[in-house]
Amino acid sequence: MNKKILLVKPSSTYTSKLKESIELYGHSVDCSTSPIHAIALFAKKSYDLVISEYQMKEMDGIRLILILREMKPFFRSIMLSSYQSDEIEINTFDHGIDFYFNTNRSHVVLTTYIHKVLCKDTIEQNEQGYMLFSTKEAISIDTDKRLVFKEEKPIHVTNKEFELLSMFLEYKGSALSREIIAKRLWVTEVEDIDFRVIDGHVKRLRSKLNIQAISAIRSYGYIWNE
Repeated sequence: MNKKILLVKPSSTYTSKLKESIELYGHSVDCSTSPIHAIALFAKKSYDLVISEYQMKEMDGIRLILILREMKPFFRSIMLSSYQSDEIEINTFDHGIDFYFNTNRSHVVLTTYIHKVLCKDTIEQNEQGYMLFSTKEAISIDTDKRLVFKEEKPIHVTNKEFELLSMFLEYKGSALSREIIAKRLWVTEVEDIDFRVIDGHVKRLRSKLNIQAISAIRSYGYIWNE
């Protein structure tokens, strides 16, 4: 399982040790000392995980992650900080970032967190297609036959509901903007879509399958918390 990781943090002994520790798992790590440089790297290459320091000169780490999501929305993220701040930690999770980690703790512990994030694989491949699962909600999807099951019972969903649910399960833990959801659900230009229609689809999907895992992100979109 070779994953590509972007590490955005001023150079330090901690950064070097963290990079070495991650690479022992077989992952590749690109390092950047500034968010501006990180954005340039991200524009040229796809990453499975972005790890960012919170406090930086040009912008904070949360702002950086939001900018990167507008470029390529589907990646995992971890926020680093040497400050013990409940406000920063809560703000991190409110923006759909997978983990918040205090760098006063060992880089070995952080590497374990990183491996856990990268192992959030929701897709099980088979010869015909693949299955998507949510253990938390007892939901499974057969993408080949386009079937949805709740507690092993088949549930009828519309085409839009199927695509929306599949998207949530493919990217569990990642914040999805309404624009990104619109691009997946409609072929027409995103500018033509009233985003309240998306809110309606999410509401009906929640109700039909009794889903608790979907949370709204204010002025942005939604996230599947699992």
